[in-house]
Amino acid sequence: EKEIGEILIAIYNELDDERLKEEFLLNMLTNSKDIPYNATEYFERIKKENEVENKDAVEETEEETLDIEEISEETVKKFLYTNNIPDPDLVIRTGGQKRISNFLPWQSIYSEYIFLDTFWPDFKEADFMAAIEEFYKRERRFGGG
Repeated sequence: EKEIGEILIAIYNELDDERLKEEFLLNMLTNSKDIPYNATEYFERIKKENEVENKDAVEETEEETLDIEEISEETVKKFLYTNNIPDPDLVIRTGGQKRISNFLPWQSIYSEYIFLDTFWPDFKEADFMAAIEEFYKRERRFGGG
């Protein structure tokens, strides 16, 4: 069975769109405390090789290239690490916790959540496949009753 770090690296390597790869890389590095060391080390090496930079909204506001009066939902989305990446359909929380811990609050508003007792280091491909099976059994309502 593949470990989650290997799965994350494989997902990154399968992405064809360079913008998606950049956003995925930034997301992995931002959440590096939550991913296995082998994947963190891999993504840090890729970042150094590509010298990925991320300008944020605060910098643009300070440079006066972003007018605070014109900030909209689209403006906020533009500055998220997940810009140009579809919002997640599924969020899997490991470790028995039944909370989201401020993980992707904007992007996951219509996501389905699956909470597992398995701790992150022990999360394997079989756990992932079980979560996917559970996801496909659900009727998605996207906020509707």
